[in-house]
Amino acid sequence: MNLRLIWVNLDTSAILKNRLYVFMKSFGEGTQNYIKELEKRKGKGYIKTSYQLVGLNIAVILRDMEHKSLYIKLAKESNPDTLLRIAKTVAEREDVKNRGAYFMRLISSEGKKPDFKGGFKSGFKKI
Repeated sequence: MNLRLIWVNLDTSAILKNRLYVFMKSFGEGTQNYIKELEKRKGKGYIKTSYQLVGLNIAVILRDMEHKSLYIKLAKESNPDTLLRIAKTVAEREDVKNRGAYFMRLISSEGKKPDFKGGFKSGFKKI
């Protein structure tokens, strides 16, 4: 009786090893297909909200696509119309070397911080 149980255990372990091999083989093929699918999708992003569109427009206007996530965050937290107006003003200036830095300087100049409800408010230091 024990001999038969041992035989069954060996038989089931062989079946499990075979299934594991098939699973690992299909997992490897699936991984390669998944990587190919990711390569196809690369560069195809979707804009879901208006502040994402505004942030990307600011990045295009300033020619600073490296910091597009920063501009999206600014558009979400402050008045997008004001940010677009400032970005267009910066883009019109030909003597500005780093448009993104100049844009941020204009936003944060004189202690002004982006207001969450729109526009800009002056920042006061606590003494």
